[in-house]
Amino acid sequence: MKSIKLSIIYKYTEKYSLKHKMMRDQYTQTQQNLIRNREFFNLTLRDVLIFIFSLLLPLMLGVYTAVNTIQQQMKSEKQFAEDRLTAELQRDLERNLTEERYQNEIFDTYIKEMGVLMNENNGTLTSNFIVSTLARSKTLHVFRRLDSSRNIQIIRYLHEAEQLSSLDLSTAKFHHIDFRQSAINENYLNSFSLTRVFLFDSIFINMQIDNFNLSHNYFNKVNFSSITLRKGDFSYAFMNDIDFSYAHIENVDFSHLEMRNSNFSFAKLFNVQFLSSKLINVDFSTSHLENVQFSFSEFQHVNFSSSYISDANFTSSKLHYVDFSSNLINYIDLKYTIFYSTQFKYVNFSFTAMYNVAFLRTQHTYSNFFSSIFGIRLIMNMFIDTY
Repeated sequence: MKSIKLSIIYKYTEKYSLKHKMMRDQYTQTQQNLIRNREFFNLTLRDVLIFIFSLLLPLMLGVYTAVNTIQQQMKSEKQFAEDRLTAELQRDLERNLTEERYQNEIFDTYIKEMGVLMNENNGTLTSNFIVSTLARSKTLHVFRRLDSSRNIQIIRYLHEAEQLSSLDLSTAKFHHIDFRQSAINENYLNSFSLTRVFLFDSIFINMQIDNFNLSHNYFNKVNFSSITLRKGDFSYAFMNDIDFSYAHIENVDFSHLEMRNSNFSFAKLFNVQFLSSKLINVDFSTSHLENVQFSFSEFQHVNFSSSYISDANFTSSKLHYVDFSSNLINYIDLKYTIFYSTQFKYVNFSFTAMYNVAFLRTQHTYSNFFSSIFGIRLIMNMFIDTY
């Protein structure tokens, strides 16, 4: 019995010891696994950092090298562009200097040749057909080769030598000419003649020109604003986009011309003739006109609004789409005049002669015909509202 108890105790002890051993081994294994895992984690983080750094270093070096290369390339390109620009500016300067020398040589040669011609022909360039033809040919040839500043100097030279009015310069074309440079004091010209030429984008601003002849010329975009013109001739000219605003014009002939898109606003005209002329889209608003002759002329889209007109003559003229609004008209002659689609608003026709006047599709609003002289009038489709 006793041996049986000992055997049971032994088995129980052995079983407990085995279980305890297993638990201890399991705990030991767990601790070892934890230690191994911790060691593996530490080693991996360090290794990863080292690995990442080993990758980033050459990458950063590569980026730095690329950026530095790009900067050097951009710097080189900028330097190249600056060098090229400097070289181009230098070449332009050399070309300009060469062109200046070339222009000066042509100008000086022309002046010398004209001086020789005048010296050999009693001070004139038109003594005979051969001399005048040679002078004309040389002058037109030089005009085509020189710039505008030297062309105006040639014009001034011929004017001062009293050869401009007699020398035939017809067909010459002038661009961007400032005629103030042709005047001795940049303001006044007297006995100036330049005919049958083409003038483009030229300037006569604030000048005074007396006894002039600019007839038979072609004018385009020419500025005569604030000019004073006395005793001159623009007859048979063609004018487009011309500015005569604030001009003072006396005893000037504009007869037989065609004028388009031009401006006479605030201008003063005395003893001026527009006989047998054609005016299209011309502005005379707020102007002062005394003794102006418009006979046998044609007007289309012309504005006389707020202007003063006295002793004017529109005999046998045709006026289409003309505005006389707020106008004062005294002592004018409208005999045989045709008004078509013309507006008369607040117009004073005092002492106006109206014989055989046709008002076709015109409008009269608050206009005054007091003391006007009416003969046989043809009135068709006219609306009248006078006071």
